[in-house]
Formats: sequence, structure tokens, C-alpha cells
Amino acid sequence: MMFRGNRKYPNSIALNMEFENIGHDLRASTLGEYTQYGFSPHISQLEKGLELFAEFFSSPTFPEIELERGIILEEYFEELNEEGINVDINNQACRLLYPDTPMAWPTIGTEKTIKTITTEMIREYFEKHYIAGNMVLAFGGPVLHSQTLELSHKYFSSLKNGFEPFSKNHFIGSIDEKQDKPGLHFQKDSDSQIELQICFRTFSYNDPEFFVLALFSRVFDDGFTSRLQRILREELGLVYSVECRATSMSDLGTIDFDVTVRQEKVVEVTEILLKEIKNF
Repeated sequence: MMFRGNRKYPNSIALNMEFENIGHDLRASTLGEYTQYGFSPHISQLEKGLELFAEFFSSPTFPEIELERGIILEEYFEELNEEGINVDINNQACRLLYPDTPMAWPTIGTEKTIKTITTEMIREYFEKHYIAGNMVLAFGGPVLHSQTLELSHKYFSSLKNGFEPFSKNHFIGSIDEKQDKPGLHFQKDSDSQIELQICFRTFSYNDPEFFVLALFSRVFDDGFTSRLQRILREELGLVYSVECRATSMSDLGTIDFDVTVRQEKVVEVTEILLKEIKNF
């Protein structure tokens, strides 16, 4: 709904055209603990870009909720099979890792929540969470720190804290990660391939060991010569898609191995994958 318009640019076309006129498109990602927004203006349009970006956060009007609701429902249905079951592998893994907690819920919500959310609920959420104390503004590129500081103060200083900001430790300790036995879940689906995900509990991004974890994941999956791509794809030709990544939040994390393979190859691929993990 943030993309649908604000006081100055009343609809999504007018709003996004302003951004696209001076750089790369406006974008966003909704994650488990935060939402991130990004925009890449041409370097010559940095000030104009920050002016637009600040306006984007200061005066959204949340118009056309029914139109946006239809779009989000279509995105939600992408994760369902023909029987209406959510077969997204990441959602399945989170249900297994964090049962009976909000971490087990799909980030996008459910059909019921998407259909019942109102403009008033969105506005209340925005006023509570989208405040200066909950925001981090970051820059990357050929810009001077002094310049970005000056422009940020000029265009973002009007953002206030109408509510108490969340503390940096807000989520820490909210999830009980006790596990005394391996977890296994199989979701039947009619797809022509099997998606396999193996997760190991690891560190949060606040832990010093997280950087070791990031290096670990790159050894397994960072280009054709990385361990998994080289063995499973380039040498044996067993898979097309294989991935290893570090998934971390403020107080927990996992290292995840993903592979997509035909049914007749799943045992062989799983054995090789587990062997490579064991022999690391």
C-alpha cells in the first residue's frame, strides 16, 4: 500500500514515474523482522531522490486498497497447490523449526487476513512502526558522507517518533529454540520435481560467529566452482538448482541447503549432499 500514492503523488503511476524518471525503480522486501525499501537514483539526482524518498515515508494515503488486495491475493496463491495447500519450501521449514510461534506463519499472511485487513489497520500500523526511531537510512555509491548527512537532515528530519521505538533487543528471547530430536516434514505435492531443504540451527547476525557462517555458505555455494554446484551439477549432472545460504535474524539463525530434483534422483542427491556436509 505504500506504493499506491501519497499527498503529492496521488496514485501508483504518478508516484513511481517520479522515481523512474531519475533512476532505478523503487522496490521493497518484507522480511521476518523488518521491511526494507530501496531506490537507486542517478548520482546527479541524489537530492531529488532523497526528497522523493522522504515524501514517500511521510505522507502515504493508502488509496485503492481493494486493487492492492487483489494483487496480494494473487501473490499468496502462487504458494498454494491445486488443493489449496501452501507448498512453499521455506514456509514448510519455518513451521518445522519454530512451531506454534509467529515465525511459523507465512510472512504474506493467509487468505483470511489478506481479505479482512482494512485501511484503518494499515494506517495504525504505519503510525506505530514507520517512525524515525525504527528507521535506518543507508547509502552506497560515489557519495560523500557529509553530503548524505546534510541531505538526510534536510529531507528526513521532519519524521517524528509518535510512538516509542522498538528496542534493538525487541525480538531477543521471544523464540524457544529447544530441539531434542531431528525434525522431518514431507508435504505431498503433484509437482514434477521434489524440493528438499535441510536446515541447521546456527547464529544470529549479532553473533561474531555469523561472519564465519557467511564464509561457510560461500564455500558451499558461490559460483560454478563452489562445492555443491561443482559436484552435484557440473560433475554429476544431477540437478539444475542447488543453494546454500545463511538465514539470520537478531536472535536466531539457520544454515539452509536447498535442492530441486526429480523423484528418482532424490535419494542419490540427498546422500551426496549429506556426505559433503559431514566431510566439510
